[in-house]
Amino acid sequence: KCLATKSEIRCGLLKERRIGKRTGMAGLISTVLALAAGCLLVSSAHPTSRSDTVAVGGYSAKVALEFRSFTADWWRHNNPGNGDRWQYAGMMTVDVKNTTFRNLAKGLAPAIWRIGGSPEDSVVYVVGNPPECNTSEAIHKSFDYPGPICLTMERWGEILDFVEYTGVRLAFGLNGLYQRHHSNLNFNSTNAREFLRFTAENHNNSVYAFELSNEDNHGQADPDKLAEDFGTIRGFINEFWPDESSRPLLFGPDVGQHFKASEDEWLATYIKIAGPYLNRSTVHTYCNGYTGDLCGTEHKLSQAELDNCTAPELSFKHIVNTNYPGLAVMAGEVGPHSHGGLDGCTNTFADAFWYLQVLGSLAQNGVVAFARSTMIGGWYEMINKTSFEPNPDYFAALFWGRLMGQIHLKTSTANAGTSSIRAFASCRSMSTTGDGDGVTVLLYNSDSSDASTVTVDGLQFSGDDVDAAVTSVQTHVRSHGTTAFSWYVEMLQASGAWQKLQVGPDGAPPDFPGVPVQHPSGGVTVTLVPMSYAFIHIPTAKCPLQD
Repeated sequence: KCLATKSEIRCGLLKERRIGKRTGMAGLISTVLALAAGCLLVSSAHPTSRSDTVAVGGYSAKVALEFRSFTADWWRHNNPGNGDRWQYAGMMTVDVKNTTFRNLAKGLAPAIWRIGGSPEDSVVYVVGNPPECNTSEAIHKSFDYPGPICLTMERWGEILDFVEYTGVRLAFGLNGLYQRHHSNLNFNSTNAREFLRFTAENHNNSVYAFELSNEDNHGQADPDKLAEDFGTIRGFINEFWPDESSRPLLFGPDVGQHFKASEDEWLATYIKIAGPYLNRSTVHTYCNGYTGDLCGTEHKLSQAELDNCTAPELSFKHIVNTNYPGLAVMAGEVGPHSHGGLDGCTNTFADAFWYLQVLGSLAQNGVVAFARSTMIGGWYEMINKTSFEPNPDYFAALFWGRLMGQIHLKTSTANAGTSSIRAFASCRSMSTTGDGDGVTVLLYNSDSSDASTVTVDGLQFSGDDVDAAVTSVQTHVRSHGTTAFSWYVEMLQASGAWQKLQVGPDGAPPDFPGVPVQHPSGGVTVTLVPMSYAFIHIPTAKCPLQD
C-alpha cells in the first residue's frame, strides 16, 4: 500500500506532507509504491496530449468590484467538533495584528470580508451592559456552546483596524436570535441598537455592510418575523448613518439553501417583505455538503459534479428575482465542503478546480459577489491558521483579482460533456464599462493524466492586430510535486521551467510576470499540463459590452 499515514490518503489519493521533503531513495520508493497502489498522481514527465477548443462570446453579466470575497467565523478552540478545525482562528482570538496575515489580506482587497457563521447568533456586544456577558448561560439552545461570545469594543476596534489597514470591505453579521424566545416572535434589538450606535459614533466609515442572523430558514425564525427584524435594523442604520454616502449596506437573509420546497416557500415569503430593506440577498451553500467525500476520485475530479456546484445559488437567484425583481444576489458563504472542510483536500491545490469553477460560473450568471469559506480558519482556509502561509487557493484568488474584471463574457467548450477543459472570460478593465486592457480568458484542465492544447476562438481584435502576431501573457499554475494534493503551487516561467510560488517574508505578494503567448490572426493557443489552470491576458482583444 502507499507509504503514507492514514490521514494522508483520501480515496487512494496521496497527498504531500507540508513539512519536510521527499528526497533521495526514500522519496523514490514512496513514489513507486504509491503508483503501484493506484494513488492518483499528476503526470508531469511525458503526459499524453489532446486538442480542445473553447469559444468566447458576448456579454454575459456584470459583477461587483469586490466579487471575489471571503468569510471569517466565530468558532472557538474549545468548541466540541469544531475546535480542531479552527483552533485560534476564530474572530475572538485570531491575531489580526500579525504583519504577514495583514499583508496577505491586503493583497486580496477590495474583497468583502464577511464575519459571521453558525456562532454569529451567540455573539453579545459589550456595550450598554448586556446581562448575558455576566453569566455562563448561553443565549439560546440551538448549539452546544460554552456560553455566549462577548465582543468587547476593544476587540471590535482591533478588527476594524485590520479592515482599515488591509482595505477589505467588512460585512458584519449581527446576532438575530438575541432573546428570540420563539420562532414566531421578533428578536430583542436592544443590544444590536447599542452596538450600531457605538460603531457609528466611533468608527463611522469602517463597515461596508451589516447582516442579521445566520441560516434562520431551518426553524429558528419565521420568515415574516425575520423580515420585520431586518426592517428594524434598516431603521437603525438609517438613523445612525444619516449621510447616505457613508451608510453601510444591508445584506440578508443568509439562508442555507437545500432545495426543499418548504425552504423555498420560506424564502419567497421573506423576500416579498424584506426586499425593500435590502441591498443584496444572500445565500449559503457547500458543494459537497457534510457527509460526502470531496476527495474521492469519482466526486472531486468529476467535471459533471464541478459543473453542478452552483445549482443552489442559481436556484436561490431565481426565487429572489421572481419575488423581488432587481434585488442583487450574493453568495454570502460558499465552500467546497461544510463543517470546516477536509484537511489534506480543501486546503490543497486539488481544491482549485472547485474554486475556479464556482468563481467563473457565478460571475457568468450575474451573482454579484461570492464570499468563499474562509480567509482564515477551518480546513478550507486561504491562509494557514498557524503559519500564516498562503494555501494554494490564495494564489488562484490573487490572480483572479489581478487579471479578471467586472464584465464577464459567455464561453463554451467543445464536447463539454466529456472534456475536462473549462473556460471563463472577462473584460480585463476594472471599470464597469470594460473600456481598454483587452480580455482575460481563464482555462483549467482537471484531467490528472492528459495535457491539452487549447485553442480559444471567438475573439475580435482592434485595428491592425487582426493581421499581425500579437503577444498575450499567460499565468499558468500547477501543483508543486507529483500529487494534486500539495500545499504548494508553481508557475510556468518564460524559460519553460516551473518555479514554486512564494510571497515575501512579510506576506506581501510580489509581482508574478506571465509568459508570452503568440497568437497570429486572432487565434490563441495554449497547452495546459494535467491538473493546471491558466489566466491568459489578451490586451488587444475587443471587449463585447452589453447593448
